[in-house]
Amino acid sequence: MMINANQLIAIFQSAIAVILLLVIGFCFWPALRLDIFRQKMFALRDEMFDYAAAGNISFSDPAYRLLRQSMNGFIRYGHRLSFFSLCMTIFQWKKLGVVPDKSWNTQWESAIGKVREESARKALLDYHARTELLVAERVVFSSPLLLAVIFSVWCGALLHMSWRGLRNATNKAATVMMAKIVDPSLLDEEAARLAVA
Repeated sequence: MMINANQLIAIFQSAIAVILLLVIGFCFWPALRLDIFRQKMFALRDEMFDYAAAGNISFSDPAYRLLRQSMNGFIRYGHRLSFFSLCMTIFQWKKLGVVPDKSWNTQWESAIGKVREESARKALLDYHARTELLVAERVVFSSPLLLAVIFSVWCGALLHMSWRGLRNATNKAATVMMAKIVDPSLLDEEAARLAVA
């Protein structure tokens, strides 16, 4: 069977399109996602700074400082937040029998418990929850396999929740899946450790 010129041109154009999609998918898209993650974390950190600058909480408050340290660690080492890296770290802990240090989490719980103003405590807890959500999104959307699992959990959550609130179902599915993979407090520990390194 002979290939004519039109078929050869179509094959050549298709091959170039596939190569371009692969370059975009494996080179540019991950870098863009990292930049978006860092920008969202910067914006959240700035929002928390503005909250403190308005006099709602002291810049020297231990809870504020710990949360800011955690955010800085996530910004600095956001490129290490991937499903693969997370799996390798967990595998390394299990293989070596290492028990992860939870000192940041212990300090955080102590510090947040000492915040006098209830509104400030709620605001800091909200900033912490939003930080964890950004990290969960970063880890989840870095893996096509994990995206498929999340999609399955998301569909199940939609059915279970009787189709109440698409956004809530999406956030719940990402949070539940992330919590099943790794304790979110361990991510805070790692970010805090890397921020001071």
